Amino acid sequence: MMLEDGFLSRYTTNLNDKVRENIQRYKVFSRETEIKQAMVSLLQVIKSNPILVGEAGVGKTAIVEGFVHEIIRGNVHPKLKDKTVLSLQISSLMPTGDGISFAAKLQGIVDELVVANEDYILFIDEIHQIVGTGSENSKSAVDAGNILKPVLSRGDVQVIGATTIVEYHDYIESDEALARRFDVVPVNEPSKEAAREILSGIHGLFEETHGLTITNGAIEAAVELSSRYITDRYLPDKAIELIDNASARATINGENTVTELGIATVLESKLNIPAMVLLEQADEKLENLYSILTANILGQDEIMGEIVGALKVRNAGLADTSKPLSFLSGGTTGVGKTETAKVLATALFGSAEAMIRFDMSEFKQRSDVDRFKNLLIEKVKRRPYAILLLDEMEKANVEVFDLLLQVLDDGRLSDDYGRTINFKDVIVIMTSNLGADHIRNRFAKSKEFREDKQHADNFMAAYKRSLVEGGMRAEFIGRIGHILIYNVLDTPAIRSIVLNKMRTLAFKSKDKGYELLYTNESISALVPEFATGKHIVRDDYDQIIAKEPLLPIVDYLATLGFNPDTGGARALDSVIEKVVAIPLAEIMYNDKLAGMQSYDKFAFYTQGNPPDKTTTVRHAEWRAMMAKSKVRHRVEG
Repeated sequence: MMLEDGFLSRYTTNLNDKVRENIQRYKVFSRETEIKQAMVSLLQVIKSNPILVGEAGVGKTAIVEGFVHEIIRGNVHPKLKDKTVLSLQISSLMPTGDGISFAAKLQGIVDELVVANEDYILFIDEIHQIVGTGSENSKSAVDAGNILKPVLSRGDVQVIGATTIVEYHDYIESDEALARRFDVVPVNEPSKEAAREILSGIHGLFEETHGLTITNGAIEAAVELSSRYITDRYLPDKAIELIDNASARATINGENTVTELGIATVLESKLNIPAMVLLEQADEKLENLYSILTANILGQDEIMGEIVGALKVRNAGLADTSKPLSFLSGGTTGVGKTETAKVLATALFGSAEAMIRFDMSEFKQRSDVDRFKNLLIEKVKRRPYAILLLDEMEKANVEVFDLLLQVLDDGRLSDDYGRTINFKDVIVIMTSNLGADHIRNRFAKSKEFREDKQHADNFMAAYKRSLVEGGMRAEFIGRIGHILIYNVLDTPAIRSIVLNKMRTLAFKSKDKGYELLYTNESISALVPEFATGKHIVRDDYDQIIAKEPLLPIVDYLATLGFNPDTGGARALDSVIEKVVAIPLAEIMYNDKLAGMQSYDKFAFYTQGNPPDKTTTVRHAEWRAMMAKSKVRHRVEG
């Protein structure tokens, strides 16, 4: 019997009373095996003190509450039906202003339990804290563990403990005399199916509290999304937290239903990934990814296939998911290495902002290393699901490579306060221009030569040597998951890239009310002369003095923007801006100043002879012409 003002009444919580007040709330689902195993331990003659060992959040405390629930319902062995479970928090015994020491409080609790004989079971959550706690110094033997050992050994007191796997091994198991008193009850993370059952059983608590309805879809989303995106915590706790948070948000917003979108919105605020992207099935996303990549990164279909393949292997659980997926993208400038990272960020995580980009030439000095580490950790903390783009990797300081070696090896990095930041869900893409000569020489040869295994192996060996000679450590190169060699672009690929960029510019122009024409068909409809392919030049006497060819602007831009020495198209953006975007922007600006409301169609094409490779645009006879009334052609729209 508990004394009214005794140590038990002051420092413990009666779980029987707590559960009895709301018995439906404490019913436990999918943990019948663990509850039964704990009961078996309590009935044993030796080791009659169960200790629940499992990761934080898997439901150890809920199992104890479920056991109490069964006591109250009478669903236990007769020897357990009159038991009262008292919960003790070790922190409540710490010295306060009452002048009673930790040891005195614990000894008082133990003495009262011994007097009560078999009436009570003491539940100690985070029981590993009893080792060393309460001693006046590191050499003192008077700690909580040593106070409990004698009464546990004699069977005067029964205890249920709970702790994590690591803390059990570090504290309990290392104290052999203490470990002998406990019977381990493993508590594993429940399966997704079991987690769904748990949430289905307890969701009524949140519905009653918030006065709303939680759909089955919300329960499914909480389990699936927490499993996929919250990887440093465990079911069912992480799924329950999503349900709780979504319910609270719905209440604040005046909503009466929690759906899967509500669950995804909670995660969106934590991960910076749009809710609709989160709800998209990973399989569907990967199924469409190759088409998205090849539509945006032209001339690199094989490379895009390798990237998608690596993502599918990881998604299928066939790769090491404890560390990030990593790629080194090698190739000449302007072939799509950086653009690949941008497209992946949007396709996988819903936004180009999901690309964390570092220009590694900014971290050349030893003094830059700490700055890089702090920036990297801060950005990944904010976006644990992102594309990490490290441009011109070879230019980084050697100690930066050491930091990244830990990321590639272990999937984590510790900040200055010892906190571990998880990198395993980041996709690391490093770019390098090293070995460009090897790459150009390779692509100068036939496709059959390039695909020959012996020659391919020789090339890769030579390429890796060039990386080492350029400053990368061989050990670091060996940790990179995939080395991708981008193709040198040819003229058809460059032309396709120009068409893509013009298509994008046309879409933006149309949004502003201006129609940009750049294809043969659309220009011919606007400028009949263009269909003939010739512009007739006459003198003052109306005599024909020249017939200048009229050609699509796309070919002109491709010629100006393509660098045959590198096989890249880095200059395309600036060329298109100069030749097309700036003139069009000036028209828009002037129309706005003039208060014009009627917008027009504008055709961009070329007139004259194409320049050779040595002729600059400035001096070329072949010039870009824009169909505007003041210049040449205009159609009122």
